[in-house]
Amino acid sequence: MDTVISIDAGNVGSGIVILLNKKIVCGFNEPNNSVLSKISSFIDVGNTIVVIEDVRPYSKPLSMQTIDTIKYVGELQYRLLNELQLPFELITRSEVKQWIFDRFPLLCTDRVDKKIARLHEAKRLKGEKGYRNKDGTMRKASHNFVDDRIIQLCMQLHWGMVGKNKLGIRTHVWQALACASTYLDKKSPVSGAI
Repeated sequence: MDTVISIDAGNVGSGIVILLNKKIVCGFNEPNNSVLSKISSFIDVGNTIVVIEDVRPYSKPLSMQTIDTIKYVGELQYRLLNELQLPFELITRSEVKQWIFDRFPLLCTDRVDKKIARLHEAKRLKGEKGYRNKDGTMRKASHNFVDDRIIQLCMQLHWGMVGKNKLGIRTHVWQALACASTYLDKKSPVSGAI
């Protein structure tokens, strides 16, 4: 597919990034009620895939925001197939975080280790166990601790976005870009980590 439209769906708005021939065209946040009309101008029939961040493996309590997001992802899938006849692929946040952690181990491990230490201290201050293993060592860094800030830094590195961001990439659009990057790498893997 030459055009990749990646969507990080939210309960009222979504982050969207458009890639053409593996280059970023633009990114924007859009209210959910106008996402399809906004992306329709970027559709190249037969050469477009829509990548959506899926909410399936969710281990936290379900809030109304989460439920509304899940409902919107379902609506989006239905409308993409029935109104726009577009193929789509769902990629879970866990897949994205794993890809980020594996692809950028130096950047991730350093930041995740610091995050684990910070979280450990906060738990200890509350009188909780913290993040030490039985042998006294700190828990090992993993993709589970990759957060939005780490994703943003990795995407800036991956796409060479140092300095002023002129493509509209902000907030939820970083996650949409990470979904697109995960999808592209899954389809044609790049060897080596950064």
